[in-house]
Amino acid sequence: MEIAFCQYIFYRAFSLINDVFCVIFIMGYSMLFKYLGTAAAEGFPALFCNCDACKRALNAGGRNIRGRSAALLDGHILIDFPADMLAYKIRYNLDLINIKYILFTHSHIDHLAANELCYYHHWYSNRDTSGSGITIFGNAKVLQLIQDAYKFDTGSMNDSITLCQIELFKKIELGEIIFTPLAAKHDSKEECAIYLIETNESKLLYANDSGPLPDTTYNFLKGTRLDFVSLDCTCGKISADGGHMGFPENLLTKNRLIEQGSADNTTTFISHHFSHNGLVTYDDFSGLAAGSGFISSWDGMELVL
Repeated sequence: MEIAFCQYIFYRAFSLINDVFCVIFIMGYSMLFKYLGTAAAEGFPALFCNCDACKRALNAGGRNIRGRSAALLDGHILIDFPADMLAYKIRYNLDLINIKYILFTHSHIDHLAANELCYYHHWYSNRDTSGSGITIFGNAKVLQLIQDAYKFDTGSMNDSITLCQIELFKKIELGEIIFTPLAAKHDSKEECAIYLIETNESKLLYANDSGPLPDTTYNFLKGTRLDFVSLDCTCGKISADGGHMGFPENLLTKNRLIEQGSADNTTTFISHHFSHNGLVTYDDFSGLAAGSGFISSWDGMELVL
């Protein structure tokens, strides 16, 4: 009886170890994409506002509270760097020393807090400076604003930061992850980008701060099947035709991507980058999007790519 019991314990322990190994093995080929913040420029609730949407978000709390938009991929790649980054470091217990790359969508202040990047300088950080540092990708205006911030604060650029100008539709290979900046419809004074992100397992279109996508972007995506599509929903329930989308444009974008074969019924569609002016809190979204196949992003939401 004792021998049989010991054999059973050994068998269960072996099975558990095997299951854990299999999970680790499978997950080893996957990467975690984390939405650090999911609001538009003002935050949600907005900094200086007491409108009904802001009041409802603040009273409800939880996922209704949104910081400025940014994302983290695989623990070492950031997309955008808003002024809320210190709050995200604390909230998510992030080790920003691990950041090797930052890719910017555009230069607007809710996505580029250039002065905050100056704190990477050795004057402000006691980090080990023997590593490779951070490589920053952005359009010409993004890179110029970062240089100007450093010139104003420290007098010169940090030797540990490398600046690289992006070229629309040209791939950026960062190890096993490929980023391709695609054309956005947002601000005609600069070359704004959204990103196609490809891992060994998945493809994500990360597309906030754009109105209805340009034809050049749709044409580039032909022949690519997307697993995840994250779309700008700044205007919430309100239709928009400028540099942002509302949920009506999200629906039109989904339909066009499906029609051209870039998405199907297995693609996860996500509305993202919400403004209080769009009048839609997180709790409101389920009613707005009922039956559409869309989900709402929230601060801390994670995708496995």
